[in-house]
Amino acid sequence: MRNKISLFVLTTLVLSVLWGCSEKKDNLLNPNQPPETGLFLSFPDTLPDSLAMPDTSTSTKIIFWYGDDIDGEVAGFYHAWDDTSSDTAWTYTEENMDTFYVPIREAYGEFTFYVRAVDNEGDVDPTPAYVTFPIINSPPSMNFPVDFVQNYSSEDFVSFTRMTFGWSGRDPDGDETIVKYEYYLGDDTTPVDSASFDTLGWQDLPVSPTQLTLTDITPGEHRVFFRATDIAGAKSEVIYYPDTTGSWTVQAPVGDVLYVDDNDYFYQNESVYFDVLNSLYGEGNYSSWNIEERTYYDPSDMIEVFSFFDIIIWNSGSYPHFNESQAALNSFIYGGGKLSVSTTYAGEDTTIFGFLPIDSVTQTNIVRPWDFYSQNSNYRNLEPSQPVSFTFGFEPACPEFFKTEPDTSVALLYRVADSTDGEICGVKWPAQDPRVILFSFTIHECQVDSGFQWLLPYILTEEF
Repeated sequence: MRNKISLFVLTTLVLSVLWGCSEKKDNLLNPNQPPETGLFLSFPDTLPDSLAMPDTSTSTKIIFWYGDDIDGEVAGFYHAWDDTSSDTAWTYTEENMDTFYVPIREAYGEFTFYVRAVDNEGDVDPTPAYVTFPIINSPPSMNFPVDFVQNYSSEDFVSFTRMTFGWSGRDPDGDETIVKYEYYLGDDTTPVDSASFDTLGWQDLPVSPTQLTLTDITPGEHRVFFRATDIAGAKSEVIYYPDTTGSWTVQAPVGDVLYVDDNDYFYQNESVYFDVLNSLYGEGNYSSWNIEERTYYDPSDMIEVFSFFDIIIWNSGSYPHFNESQAALNSFIYGGGKLSVSTTYAGEDTTIFGFLPIDSVTQTNIVRPWDFYSQNSNYRNLEPSQPVSFTFGFEPACPEFFKTEPDTSVALLYRVADSTDGEICGVKWPAQDPRVILFSFTIHECQVDSGFQWLLPYILTEEF
């Protein structure tokens, strides 16, 4: 019995050894094979179906690759540009394509792309597929914002001595290849033909921020030019503001008082405001600014400009630029400035701006009132020489932006009827030492008994 068991054990051991030797021998005869790698590109139809390169091409490359493994599966790929001497030069991916921006740094360069497959056993193709690209540098480009171009470049605009410009820069070789921007501030006689651009006295600007604020600009007509330069020295086409159909006029701030003409329908008797201001301050001792078409593009410019003045008289019609100006007006009033507003915005527009002492609009388009009745003993009744239009009534309140101020009191000045039921159309905030006076009608039309000629001087000399 013992002999039979020993024979069985011995037979099992021999078979195990033989089987194990057979497996090892098979592994040695058929080791894992590394994968093979290939790549292909998309060329124009005029090129042959090969990897023949055009003379030069742009730095943006869309490259496809693939792998084959005869005894397993391709698990992924490693790719690299030019330098493949270290493991860190290779990037792993499981994708079969990608878009690359070849980092060209000169006018012309050659760049080689390598890719190698890796299989599920971790073996890597020892002979990467590769292709060499002859690359020519592409120049950068610059653009002003679209709405700036549409609303400013071909229009006439008057500014004070500060103006901010913003732009975007692009480069087909990668936006990071833009190394600087340049600008030149000229006038309306500066040539706008490309042959003259290199003769301008360009001033360097950093890559970031893509914004320039010009200050202390000399009064007069101006045009500003910009261009970008990339790392290879290529320059963008020159952009400029305004274009040849627009104008940009700079005026210096004068005096402590600013008159703002924001009334597009006020075109027959503009002198009525100037007559009063000339009598008070002398001609040329105050500033005026026409914004019937547009205000500054960048709100920071208006905030800075308003800080030059102590008093602003705002004559606006039914389409005032309050939305574009409210940040600057809030800042102006918060800083101690005094604002007198005459506005007729009405109709369906009942927007309440944070600097106006209005809680709500109670009636729009009041039908052509003849009289405006005083609600304050220091104010006279006002009568226009003809019925004014677009007057609106409102419920007064401390301006929304200033409700945390110590004095939120509001005093009534005018109603459109001689009774407490008449719509309110004139107030001041605060009731004492006012900072904002609002009229919801055109005060310059109140010419009977020289009403306007009394009212505006009273506000400027007594209230403010």
